[in-house]
Amino acid sequence: KAFGNYSHAEGKDTVASGDYSHAEGQQTTASAYDSHAEGNNTTASGEGSHSEGGGTIASGSYSHAEGSSTIASGSYGSHAEGYYTTASGAYGSHAEGYRTIASGINSHSGGKGVDTTNNIIASGETSFAHFRQTSASGNIGTYGDYSAILGGNDHNIGTGSTSSGIFAGSENVINDNVLRSVVLGGQNITGTTDDTV
Repeated sequence: KAFGNYSHAEGKDTVASGDYSHAEGQQTTASAYDSHAEGNNTTASGEGSHSEGGGTIASGSYSHAEGSSTIASGSYGSHAEGYYTTASGAYGSHAEGYRTIASGINSHSGGKGVDTTNNIIASGETSFAHFRQTSASGNIGTYGDYSAILGGNDHNIGTGSTSSGIFAGSENVINDNVLRSVVLGGQNITGTTDDTV
């Protein structure tokens, strides 16, 4: 069914209800202005959004969800790809891989989480988390603004730890409110002091 002005629906059980929208494939819905849904059971409900693959949702304005069971809900260009990823931060948040969440403004989360309740999260503004989670010990990732984790396993940067980083290694931590400190490799290292490597 093509309900929107200048909309286009094709395939099986597809609905294009937004003006200038396009729905194709099977059980897809493009409900917003200029939205595009394709694949199987996908929804594009944000203005100018694009949802493709299987079970994906692009609800943020100008967002893009692809892969399987991904959600791009952040406004102004969020992007979720892979399997069970969520990009909910505004202004270009990006989640990729498996069980990753990019909830901070301009954040990036990638790699491999463990299960439905244990994810890799980048929640700080302009934060970056990309590594592998191996233990089911809760959500692990980058919670401090302008902080980054790259490589290794099971790392965590606490809330308020501005401009800090962890690079490689395993099970390293930078505590809450630690400023401008870095952990390079190693295992079970905890950063507790500002301006320290």
